Amino acid sequence: MVCRSTVPMQHATGGRGAAAGTLRPHTIKRHTRPCGRVAVNRWVSPPIVEENQGFVTGNNPSLAVRWAALAALTIAQLSPDGMPTAAARAAADRVARSALALEAHPARGATEFARLCSGCHGARAQGDPGLAIPELAGQRVGYLIRQLANFHLGRRESTRMHRVVSRTELRSPQDWADIAAYLGSAKPPPATQTGSGANVALGRGIFHEQCASCHGPGARGDDAGDVPSLRNQHYSYLVKQMRRLAHGERHDMDENLERFLRSFDARDVDAVADYLSRLRGPEGPQP
Repeated sequence: MVCRSTVPMQHATGGRGAAAGTLRPHTIKRHTRPCGRVAVNRWVSPPIVEENQGFVTGNNPSLAVRWAALAALTIAQLSPDGMPTAAARAAADRVARSALALEAHPARGATEFARLCSGCHGARAQGDPGLAIPELAGQRVGYLIRQLANFHLGRRESTRMHRVVSRTELRSPQDWADIAAYLGSAKPPPATQTGSGANVALGRGIFHEQCASCHGPGARGDDAGDVPSLRNQHYSYLVKQMRRLAHGERHDMDENLERFLRSFDARDVDAVADYLSRLRGPEGPQP
């Protein structure tokens, strides 16, 4: 037996020309699949621009002290099994918002990226599909900043990334703002790793019926809601992250999204990842 259901959703819009927190109703149409699978009712929190709370640019003598204290407090607020508590999530959100409120310097970000990040992500931020390392050029600035905050404060796991973000040169919100600004303006590579192509049509259907209301019809994401762009990304990385989400290994993500991805079988995962890996450029047509 199969069923088709719709789920009303509300998203917070923001950014230029819209007041932060304005609600925009959406409805997701589920594609036909066996009954009992989980529908998504996801709330997307917009970034809130507020005072920098001590994390400011310039010669602020309290910057390092305040930053270290907040980092220590956030890590201390992990539960015994390492899962972040609500207090830890709130602290990470405050740090990310402070970075978003700063004036970014892309030229400095380019220098810092080349020095600290290019060893893994490549000289042009093209990633490495063989190691499932993501392509970052053209990614949403708000999402990049939030992920750097999550890695630094232990809300997202990666031994390599923890090693990098623990360095003194990449500890402050200003560093994150600068690097994110550079990557957000960088030109994506002309090609990314793709899958076999066998299930692309299925992937397109799943994405446009179930994922596009958050990620956009072109999978470009929404900087106002910290939703990532999924374009210009390697197939291997997309598959890896979808599986990690389904298994609850991405503690920085919404639990409803985890439950939703657990409803995917191996063919669904391959289909969506393969379809997304073929979306190229900032404004390219849909295949």
